[in-house]
Amino acid sequence: MRSIAIVGAALLASPAAAQDAAPTKEEAAHASRTLGLIVSALNSKEVPTETKQGIFGCLYERSLSTIAQATKQVLDKNPKVDETDATQQLIVLAGVCGAPMPKPAEAATPAADADDDGPPLGEGR
Repeated sequence: MRSIAIVGAALLASPAAAQDAAPTKEEAAHASRTLGLIVSALNSKEVPTETKQGIFGCLYERSLSTIAQATKQVLDKNPKVDETDATQQLIVLAGVCGAPMPKPAEAATPAADADDDGPPLGEGR
């Protein structure tokens, strides 16, 4: 009988028992989209290896929920970012993860960049 009590106490103290509440449907949907973006980026021949490595390292070191919440915060603060544009999503994800930014296919003219009010994603933008 005593061994059952010890096992029960160990289960109650386990990390699984201490987890936060289940995610909302919106949080789960955003995490699913984030995971889809990560998988697509890792499988893409167009995404540079350095960016892939940075995104993979981010996923390895952080939970998907943390990455999804951080990307959602950036998107919420930057309404000009098109959530349906995979390239813009990748740039946000790379920024959140601290991964090297993918280089644009063609360099924009300096005058075109002067009006850019895009999301503040750190260096490499």
